[in-house]
Amino acid sequence: MTGMMPGFCALIGAATLGACSNNEVPLAQARADEPQELMTALCEARDEAGRDPSAAEKIFFDRAHGPLHDLANDTAELDREAAARLVEAKQAEEADFDGASSIGALRSDLDALIDSTVRTLEATSGAAPDCSQGSDNG
Repeated sequence: MTGMMPGFCALIGAATLGACSNNEVPLAQARADEPQELMTALCEARDEAGRDPSAAEKIFFDRAHGPLHDLANDTAELDREAAARLVEAKQAEEADFDGASSIGALRSDLDALIDSTVRTLEATSGAAPDCSQGSDNG
């Protein structure tokens, strides 16, 4: 056991230094901010869709797409039906961006995705931010 101690201590020391770095956001804080960041991105994408669909697509894929996958995966453990509805709404939006959907369809499907995301967050955490929180556009 004593032969493993120096390596173990070095590992613990490195982990402690990394956690104390000023560049790191504490994991609990990062997770607490994720729903707001996701909702802000979805709301900004919806608001931008009427002006510049390509900018809306960039916002969606850069800031919302991955967190939506994470939310669906996390939700599937608690409520498979809610996760399925969220995935369906996400896929409808992806299809809009992939095809030549109208601006009306793009915004409508983003509204549906926002609604589904809010319902999923409420079901899994009891509360959800909305478009009026954290965004000047919604």
